[in-house]
Amino acid sequence: MIKHSFKTDRIYNFQQEITLIIERDKITFNDPSRNIAGIIDLDENDIIVKAIDNSDISNDMVKSLSKTRTMHCYDNGKHKWLSPYEATKLFDQ
Repeated sequence: MIKHSFKTDRIYNFQQEITLIIERDKITFNDPSRNIAGIIDLDENDIIVKAIDNSDISNDMVKSLSKTRTMHCYDNGKHKWLSPYEATKLFDQ
């Protein structure tokens, strides 16, 4: 599991900062500035899974790929939704 967060140049209720939990089968994200959280499923052939499995690829590359995928899926509504309660339980640990 890799945890990562990044700020965007977007401002909603306050500056947007998205937190990720990157796992081999999914990316879970939380955006407190909009009270939106979700899960993006990854399959065996996904480039992110291949990057995680390849010990020659750095965690920074996995984070970069995951950030790009998250923003694409998030902006296009292609994720499973989590409730704010579920997100709090996951991300406030």
